Amino acid sequence: MSGATKPLSDDDRLGLRTSLPADIRPIEDGVGRPDWPDHPGFQGLAAFWLDRHRMFRQLMAEMSGATTAFLDRTLEEREFAQRLSQYGGFFLNQLHTHHQMEDRHYFPLMVRLEPSLERGFALLDQDHVSLDAAIHQFAENANEILTAVKRQNPADDRAKAFLEWLASMEQHLSRHLEDEEDIVIPVLLKHGVE
Repeated sequence: MSGATKPLSDDDRLGLRTSLPADIRPIEDGVGRPDWPDHPGFQGLAAFWLDRHRMFRQLMAEMSGATTAFLDRTLEEREFAQRLSQYGGFFLNQLHTHHQMEDRHYFPLMVRLEPSLERGFALLDQDHVSLDAAIHQFAENANEILTAVKRQNPADDRAKAFLEWLASMEQHLSRHLEDEEDIVIPVLLKHGVE
């Protein structure tokens, strides 16, 4: 992003904010979130974007559920490791690819279409940097569990810590996804970006 008109503050950081900052307002297109699916421009990229976000939320829920089931002894250790490996690998690859596409292609295009949203896209870029660090931590945490299971070492303590970490990651990712949707979807609906 080129220089945003107003610098981002510490309060704007992911994990500290509870909503979009007051001075970052999505474009007003007359179509609120509940009406997005009925908009003529919704099918295509807007629907796909929301589907991807829904998938990330579902994968986080699946991993949290599998970890909880393992700790509750309703899911066998090897099955837990298999699910964590499958869901975790898919989650990491898809989220990383999604962010790359946004940063390299879609966000710069949308700033050109709606220059008034430059600060909002700078905020989303800042989120991606934070989430990238979390993605690396996620991989380390999951790999510790998978290694413990492979070596037939107890994984309970690692799984408990991982579950707590997942809850924090889920909260941060949800905040980012919601804010991104509020900024991006109105632009897609207004401009018919594909």
